[in-house]
Amino acid sequence: MSSCHLSILLVAGAGLGQGDDYYASVADAARELSRQLDYLQQTFVSIPGPPMGRGLYKQSDKIIYDLIYFRQQVKKKVAREELYIVYDKMDGKLETFLSDVDDLEKWTPALRMVAKQVISANHDLQFALSGGDGAPARKGQAAYRQTLVLANKTETLLNLVRYVFDEQESLPQWNAGFKELQQHITALQKLQKTKKPSADDLKAQFEKTDQAWEKLVAKFKDQTEDLQLMLRLRFGQVDQVFARLAPMFGVKNRRPPLKAEFA
Repeated sequence: MSSCHLSILLVAGAGLGQGDDYYASVADAARELSRQLDYLQQTFVSIPGPPMGRGLYKQSDKIIYDLIYFRQQVKKKVAREELYIVYDKMDGKLETFLSDVDDLEKWTPALRMVAKQVISANHDLQFALSGGDGAPARKGQAAYRQTLVLANKTETLLNLVRYVFDEQESLPQWNAGFKELQQHITALQKLQKTKKPSADDLKAQFEKTDQAWEKLVAKFKDQTEDLQLMLRLRFGQVDQVFARLAPMFGVKNRRPPLKAEFA
């Protein structure tokens, strides 16, 4: 598990306030977002595309400057409320920027992939920033954005599974399992977007989603060591999102998350 994901889980699981662990978690998540934004800028300059790509590069520069300022405030350990103000300003710009990037994604799959990484990294930063905050609105927003991360990483994993098991007899079973999982994720997202979803309904839908995921985890564990090695990183990444979401939906004593690493 990466240090970023580990520290985020520690904050979420222990319900820490604004101690050193809180700021370390936010700093790690902000560093990861900075790294993904850098990759996105590199993608802009390395692919052919319309002139508007240059404008988006300049637009991303402004977001990076805001992120640098945010990281400086984290280093100074300013109050959580001040971090929210700085983050929300950057988050709004980033959302607009990523919407504009949608128009360019058709030019290259690489740009689409890196843009999704930026989105997930930003949602993870918001999750770390909200760690220990009991305000219902913040908790609800963090849970919804992590559900978006779950959908994103599930799609990435599905693409890998289809590549690994292409033309094999087991592929239809994999496809069916992922179809069930994605349907439950979509149902969870819709429930979260209703005006006032009950905690019991959210928990029940999350548990159905997790049960669909457990079927895929069982299939993963049933593969040969070589195939597990190819799939381990992506399976671990999805499972760690489930581990973050579980306590947010009131699910306790879930098994330890899979490791997100190759070895």
